[in-house]
Amino acid sequence: MKFWKFFFLLVFSLTLIIFLKKIDQYIFQEKYIKIFVLLFLIFFSILCFLFYEKNKKIFNVIFINFFLILYSLNFLTGFHFILNSPDYLKKKKIEKLNLKYDDRSQLEYVEDSPYLIYPMITPREVMQNNNELILSNITNSIYVQCNEFGEWKEIKTDKYGFNNKDVKSKYNILIAGDSFAHGFCVDKSKEVHEVLKSMNIDTYSVGIAANGPMISLASMIEISNKIEFERVYWLIFRNDFFDLNWESSNNYLKNYLKEDFLGFNYFDNIEDKNNIQKKFISKNKNKRKNFSYQESFFELKFINDYIKKIFFKKKQIKINEDLISKIFKIFDQKFINKDKVIIYLPNYKCFNDENLLCDKEFQILEKMSDNLNIELLNFKNVIDSSSFKDIFALGLNRLHYSELGYNKLANLIYSQAVN
Repeated sequence: MKFWKFFFLLVFSLTLIIFLKKIDQYIFQEKYIKIFVLLFLIFFSILCFLFYEKNKKIFNVIFINFFLILYSLNFLTGFHFILNSPDYLKKKKIEKLNLKYDDRSQLEYVEDSPYLIYPMITPREVMQNNNELILSNITNSIYVQCNEFGEWKEIKTDKYGFNNKDVKSKYNILIAGDSFAHGFCVDKSKEVHEVLKSMNIDTYSVGIAANGPMISLASMIEISNKIEFERVYWLIFRNDFFDLNWESSNNYLKNYLKEDFLGFNYFDNIEDKNNIQKKFISKNKNKRKNFSYQESFFELKFINDYIKKIFFKKKQIKINEDLISKIFKIFDQKFINKDKVIIYLPNYKCFNDENLLCDKEFQILEKMSDNLNIELLNFKNVIDSSSFKDIFALGLNRLHYSELGYNKLANLIYSQAVN
């Protein structure tokens, strides 16, 4: 066999193996440009194997022009991508407000710290990469949480691994949910549970960023074995519907949907959970680097983003009503003697182009909680649509709530709790 035939056969074989091995991962991660490039190389190597000898110049021109055009388009779309990215818009808004801006990455912040501090790697990230149940962060530890106002925010976890200043045996309110229950990005005193404390309502939060409904349910069940509380407020954000896609496949989380399941006594083995997370963070902390234009350029991330927008327009998330209904029923059953309130949290788009979709999502939650001893509130109804930007950090899309937003949410809970 001639050398060039062997070469193209080798390219075909290796590319096909990579394609078959990675196709599911690339589809899940929406890396469509990588699928496109691999398919091109597969078919190109076949054609070269068959016809290269008589068409060398044509094949060489096709190969060179393919990647030249691809990277040229990627270079041009890169500028538009960066100028419309949340980080760029956030930085410009902060500069306009004459505020300080710490442009260090989370990893750089951690490495610069004179004391031990962990990057905010969430329980969900650990669970998705390990066959373990993780419901809280490392206990009694400092984390760098986020930076949406120009400065990095640190938090200190309690003995159960949650973002609370102290732990008592009994509270008025338990708050569960994701980053909004976690108090993401705002000053400690402006977090929902801290605002409620300032109103003389003892509140404990088991909220952590990226928690979906099944992790939140598991956290509430497990913590109820350790502390007492009178009321439960469950903050459900729009992306919780998407989180159910992977949560429903987790064998640990499925147990919490059984009526007779009392929990794993998770917090009795908390040191083991700490060690698992420490190992995971040590191995994965380098992923907390800042955005790299160079890395994104060579990985064709910019053009991939536009391929998704043009050819794979984001579809409405299919809401698993049966699963939500089951989760709500277990929630009602497990806390049968507690006052239970679920609060639907809107995002930025709920006040413009996805207004009707958000209303539909709330209606689904109403339907799923019907005939259950659960009260449902819509935080969207509390917000003045003419000034909705004020409740979001810096008034920008794809950021968390501002101090005003968290304060309004806390006041909604307070007004419901005291009535």
